[in-house]
Amino acid sequence: DDTNCPTGEVRRTELPHMDWSGGKPIGQGLEEYAAHHGLDGRDEGPWGFDHNYVPEGKGMREVAILSHPTSGRRMRVFTDAPGIQVYTANYLDGIVGKNERIYKRWDGVCLETQAFPNSIGDGLGIDESFAKGKCFILKKGGEEYRHTVKYCFDTLIN
Repeated sequence: DDTNCPTGEVRRTELPHMDWSGGKPIGQGLEEYAAHHGLDGRDEGPWGFDHNYVPEGKGMREVAILSHPTSGRRMRVFTDAPGIQVYTANYLDGIVGKNERIYKRWDGVCLETQAFPNSIGDGLGIDESFAKGKCFILKKGGEEYRHTVKYCFDTLIN
C-alpha cells in the first residue's frame, strides 16, 4: 500500500515500471517508476523499488538475472522460496564503504529470496495461504523452516 505495508494482494506486473520480465536496465526501471508516480528528481525523499515479486513455478527455479553488458558479468538467482524482494537501495545516503567509497541512493540492488512480507502476521494455514497468494512460514516451537537460494556468476556470451 502507500505506506509500504503488504496487503497480501498479488498483482500481475502489467505496469511497465513494475515489469522486469523482458529485461531492462535498473536505471530505466527507476525512471519509469518516477514517471508513473509523478516524481522528478533525487531530492523527493527515498523512493524506488522495495517490492516482493512472485516468480512463476514451484521448487528450485531461476527467478532473476542481473547482467552488466559493459563488463560482461552476469548473476543468475535460483530459489525454492515463494517470493523475491527487489530493493534498489532507496535509503542509502552517503554511507562510507570499502576503500572510502561513498554509497548514495540507488548505488546497489538487493535480490532477497524469501517468504512474503506479510507471512508472520498472516495466521492462515500453509495450503490456504498459497491459494490466496500468501506464504506462512512461522513454525511452532521446534519445527524447522528452510529454503534454498543459489547465486550463479558467469560471463555473458557475445
